[in-house]
Amino acid sequence: MKKLALLSMILLCAMTVVAGERWTEIVSYRLDMRLDSAGRLLNVQALIRLAKDDSTKTVRLNFADIIPIHKVTCNGDTIGYRRSQDGLLFQLPAFRKGELRFNYTLETDSFKSDRVIALVRARKWFPYLYDNVASSKINLTVPAGYYAYSSGKQSGYEFDGTNRQYHFRVKVNAGMPLFIAPVDYYTSQTQQWKGRQLNYFFHTTDTTKANAVVRESLQAFRFAYKFIGKYRPPTFTFIEFPGFDFCQSMPGFVLMGPEYIADVNKPDKRYWVGHETFHQWVGNGYFTRLYNHSPYTRFTEESLTEYLRMVYLQKSFGDDTLKAMLRENCRIYNTYIKGTEEDLPIAANRPNWVTYTLGPVIWHVVRGEMGDKKWQKFIQKLYSKYYGKVIDYAVFREQLVKFASEETVIKMEKCLNEKGIPAEFAE
Repeated sequence: MKKLALLSMILLCAMTVVAGERWTEIVSYRLDMRLDSAGRLLNVQALIRLAKDDSTKTVRLNFADIIPIHKVTCNGDTIGYRRSQDGLLFQLPAFRKGELRFNYTLETDSFKSDRVIALVRARKWFPYLYDNVASSKINLTVPAGYYAYSSGKQSGYEFDGTNRQYHFRVKVNAGMPLFIAPVDYYTSQTQQWKGRQLNYFFHTTDTTKANAVVRESLQAFRFAYKFIGKYRPPTFTFIEFPGFDFCQSMPGFVLMGPEYIADVNKPDKRYWVGHETFHQWVGNGYFTRLYNHSPYTRFTEESLTEYLRMVYLQKSFGDDTLKAMLRENCRIYNTYIKGTEEDLPIAANRPNWVTYTLGPVIWHVVRGEMGDKKWQKFIQKLYSKYYGKVIDYAVFREQLVKFASEETVIKMEKCLNEKGIPAEFAE
């Protein structure tokens, strides 16, 4: 539980951590992995291909300090490195073709949640860069008593009675997830829509709650597909993360905390299903630059995603539903946030409550000044033009002013740099 508490703190702070300047670019990963018969050691051979670099560079990769490394090479030559605060620092030569190879072993007890080996970005289980989209491939062998789950496409699977071999492929930003669980741990459901497969893996035995998650996510998925654009990956997976007290999205993959599943029918808890579903378009369809000094990132990702969830409910149940949600957000701000340490401008880019309460209110003002058609076209354009790419606020703003007036955008930015409810909603 201590490890999970630490992970939760890492995830809460992740949006505000600023990584050092990235000196190179990762083009692709290939991870060849094998879990031993006892399920205690996971050996990893990692091949990381780097973009061409014409000069000597200092490179810092995210990688957990607790993982022992057996060997590191660059283009076949053994190289030295320094470890610092869950990072690896290298001095790399100029090269036309760069290949880093790592050989290391994970002690699975350090990465377990209940009986699940949960390898997620925050645990830094393989070397990666922030704000870097790369093609990724996992070749994994596990004993017969385990199943594996990851994002992207499962391009192959073999079972010889003794071992299971999995092959996963995905294009992902800043790390990929991998879960390895005993075969009896999860129960599954599958839905098909528009040629896409939605997979759900639950540990809970409450089928009513599980069915509520499936139903709500499928409805939100259908709306986003029609309202924003075609969902590109072949699969979309929801998986319960034991002991995890959050929900989190990554490309084609949503982590569900057990408490969120347990409370899914409560009015103040069920919001997460739609919110995380819409993140497949905003934040995981195109990626928002999070770690390299781009302003307003939480507003352009989290606030926008939450407002899209509200628009989905407006289109499903009527305008009064949206008005009620916006009024409730203003009430929450006035009752619980105003005058507290949480009462900061959204531009502060903190992982706090105003992002999810006042952020959608500001987006509603912007949408009102743009008009529904232009606002929807803006959302669709971001997704279609920048799918699979990392964008910063400059790119976001450049697209926004094609559909909104400069005055509207300046007004929006003014609201983001001030405390409090926008004048249009102030009592």
